[in-house]
Amino acid sequence: MSHNQYSNDDLVEQDLQSQTGRSQQYTDEEVLRHLRECADRNDGKCTVSLLSEEEDLVSPTVAVERFGTWSDAKEKAGLRDARLDDSQPREYTEEDYVKLIRDCEREYGKATERLFRDDEELLDALRTCKNKHGSVSVSTFAADDDLPSPETLKRRFGSWNEAKKKAGVGRYADG
Repeated sequence: MSHNQYSNDDLVEQDLQSQTGRSQQYTDEEVLRHLRECADRNDGKCTVSLLSEEEDLVSPTVAVERFGTWSDAKEKAGLRDARLDDSQPREYTEEDYVKLIRDCEREYGKATERLFRDDEELLDALRTCKNKHGSVSVSTFAADDDLPSPETLKRRFGSWNEAKKKAGVGRYADG
């Protein structure tokens, strides 16, 4: 077969394979190992761009052709796909939050906010502010490191004024 009998696509493919040194055949396990190696070299990340830059590893095309999609190839290699992580946020339990706050307290000496477990404890914080500072304003409350953030009360009770009313320290409080 003469040189003219090859299609342009065949010549381009042959040229690319000879330039990249990636023309050899790989087993599934070798392709997966290469993906993991790319991640090891790049702080746990393996993207199409990063793998393309690694001349001694398979091309991203090999992985996609072998496993159907880039995400499937990464999944089979045991690598996380960061694009999917953003679309499905993790759900945290109350115990998760408690652990995270305690870890923060252990590492930094103080968590940014104490855990206030029930409504009454939050309402007591408002009463403490009134007794300690003579008034209960958002700025006074926020400035006291021993008290939770005003946002915590707003979220729990629906509004700052509703929390003050329930604690009996607001202008609209009963009695």
